Amino acid sequence: MAEKKSSFLSSLTAWQDGLLVDLLAIVFLLFLGLLYLFPFFGQADQGNVFSAPLIPLLSHSLTLLANLTKGQAVTLVLLVFLILSPIFVYFFTTSLVGRRLSGFVSALVYSLPTELFLKSRIKMALLIGDGGHIVALALVPVAALLLLTFLRRGKFYALILGGLTLGLMALASPFGLLVGLITLTIIAFSEFLLGQGRLKILRFTIFIVLAIGLVAFWYDPAFLSLFLKSQQGQAIRKTFFNLVPLSFVVVPVLGAFGFLLFEKRTNLQPLFIALGLVVLFSLISFAS
Repeated sequence: MAEKKSSFLSSLTAWQDGLLVDLLAIVFLLFLGLLYLFPFFGQADQGNVFSAPLIPLLSHSLTLLANLTKGQAVTLVLLVFLILSPIFVYFFTTSLVGRRLSGFVSALVYSLPTELFLKSRIKMALLIGDGGHIVALALVPVAALLLLTFLRRGKFYALILGGLTLGLMALASPFGLLVGLITLTIIAFSEFLLGQGRLKILRFTIFIVLAIGLVAFWYDPAFLSLFLKSQQGQAIRKTFFNLVPLSFVVVPVLGAFGFLLFEKRTNLQPLFIALGLVVLFSLISFAS
């Protein structure tokens, strides 16, 4: 009895310590985000045009709740997602690697005010009209974290919240949805390599089908037809057709490479995901 009580107290203490570390990380990352983005608060958005309804709906709601113009409300929505995205990266990386320090370092690097990281996101969201893409990309780590939880443990709440998150990505930006689906597929494949492949494939399919069902009202045949005829849609089609001949060579090689080096090696999962994303997005860049 004494041993059980001691074990419970140790677990409780560890949980409390972990919660304190998470809270400190969140506060620090929020401070950094506010520090870097403070000059943009109150400015009116000028360049964004949205092909999906999430940001217009959120910004319209803000104009009803606060004394803001439509442009100021759009900027505020984009700033909120820019500030929250490093926190999302922190929790996803911590869950994947199992170390809070790794998650915190990843979030700090992601927050660096350089052209490769924060400055590029600010430029895309607030200056050149890609705000919808940035919002969708900010949600990718959340969807990835919930997908990992569902694939590993089959938690029902992770399925529902993950489907909703992927649905929000789709309602923020079609391009962001495409990037998110590619990322989630790489993560899911890394989980298949660790065992219980059939069960995880079934769970991944359910996860995606739920998200599709949630956004079917927007991504109806008429919208998809218009999207594919647009300049962005034509670029995606061209990229896809260029990828088809490459995939006959690359996919079998990558599949065999993955199984030989990473099968049932949990400690190498982050490396597989990193390499998979680099290779796949490099191929997409080359094909486009």
